[in-house]
Amino acid sequence: MAVTLSVLAVIACKKSGTPASKCEFTDSYVETSSRSAQISFSVEIPEASNVLNVGLLVSRNENPSKDTEAVSKMVKKHSDPVYIFDVTDLEPMTRYQFQPFVLGWDDVVQYGEVSSFTTLEA
Repeated sequence: MAVTLSVLAVIACKKSGTPASKCEFTDSYVETSSRSAQISFSVEIPEASNVLNVGLLVSRNENPSKDTEAVSKMVKKHSDPVYIFDVTDLEPMTRYQFQPFVLGWDDVVQYGEVSSFTTLEA
């Protein structure tokens, strides 16, 4: 049995160490079980952007982008502008934080805000 958590927040996309850019993350949606989660979000990327990949960081740490052991997922399914990620091998009854990101060809990473979910009991 899965539980669905919907987080509807507009999240400004920030470049590391620079002011907000024009990309925007919206409409996070999480469906969890005891050992996995499916996370989706929308991201509006300006046409002129030089994007290499869209990804997701998942961690028990409050700040996934600062956690060297965060699980990094690259896009699994994509239906512009929605990105869907499957995260597996999670611990039951555990709170996880996730943070979407956009990686540019110039190695500049733009992060969305951190959101969280808790896996179900086994």
